[in-house]
Amino acid sequence: MKKFKLILPMILLFSLVGQAQIGLKVKSKHYNNLVYDGIEVTVRFENYTGNTLLFPSNPQKPGLTFDIFDSKGNKIYPSKGFKDVVAGQVFKSARTVEATVDLTKFYTLQKAGTYRCRAVVSHPMLQSAYMSKEIMFHLADPPIRKKFTVGLPIQKGDKFIKKRNYNLLIFESDGGAYYYLRIDDDKKVYKTVPLAVKRTNYHPQIQIDSSSCMHIFIYSNPQIFDYLVVDFTGRILKHEKYQATGSRPLLSKDPDVGRVVVVGGVLAVEGVDYVKDDTAEVAPRLQESPADISAKMTRGKTAESIFDRSERELEQMKSPDDVRKETKSSKSIFDTEQEKEKAVEKPKSIFD
Repeated sequence: MKKFKLILPMILLFSLVGQAQIGLKVKSKHYNNLVYDGIEVTVRFENYTGNTLLFPSNPQKPGLTFDIFDSKGNKIYPSKGFKDVVAGQVFKSARTVEATVDLTKFYTLQKAGTYRCRAVVSHPMLQSAYMSKEIMFHLADPPIRKKFTVGLPIQKGDKFIKKRNYNLLIFESDGGAYYYLRIDDDKKVYKTVPLAVKRTNYHPQIQIDSSSCMHIFIYSNPQIFDYLVVDFTGRILKHEKYQATGSRPLLSKDPDVGRVVVVGGVLAVEGVDYVKDDTAEVAPRLQESPADISAKMTRGKTAESIFDRSERELEQMKSPDDVRKETKSSKSIFDTEQEKEKAVEKPKSIFD
């Protein structure tokens, strides 16, 4: 009995020392996510081993992986395109580094539901793998509100005319409802494109031109319309805003040549007729806290390595430039009130 009392504190001490060697934390950018739209998580790695760690390139034993389970406890395995993002990376002692990873690029996550996830780090010089605490995220697959099937221009080598589907979706969150466009065919989803905020029950106007591009008019603000042109690859070819002055702007299609033009209204001027809206980037998702919004990662910036970032404070104060200016709402030309945003309470963990 005395021997057991002596060994137990030693085991606990060894466990604490071992856990102190590596600090690992994973955080999802959004709790609520749209299927096929990407799931970004940020992995924070702290090296307290007292040594510089060089992660080898070994496809059989990757350095950074994720344990992902669905609501039934089924494990989600890596896809064929899995890539070890830490392979060949050097982590100096007493340094903290971060990386943002899109889980959908490495794991097959195409079903709606709630998932739990943790990051796992392995290294030949470490006696055991290190795991982060679990996080949860939800995947939503809203119904298709409108669908347009178009044929594509024949390319060299094509025996038949290929087709694409333009699927209009409405993604609900506590930040509001947002229009998305999913482009797919019978075999593949090519891209999910965020369009604009849904502020009223006025249905978007849609036309297809002779090049199989989709023109869409969305009533986004009082007397302001978003006009977008999207091609069948998901590229936004044009994004303009129109103001209803005297007459409501509409899409008009020439039946002879298939050209789509805007009739009525005038082009709105940023800073005069409207304040620039950041929702085009991706609207705030369900359960995104103010800290999540202010602590934006350096998204879109390229570097030699996703881990070649200087040590910095993780909790950053929100810049005044990031604060969205509020505008005074005016009477809608449709005399419709804006829908009240419903606060959605984050569900309790189904894994608790």
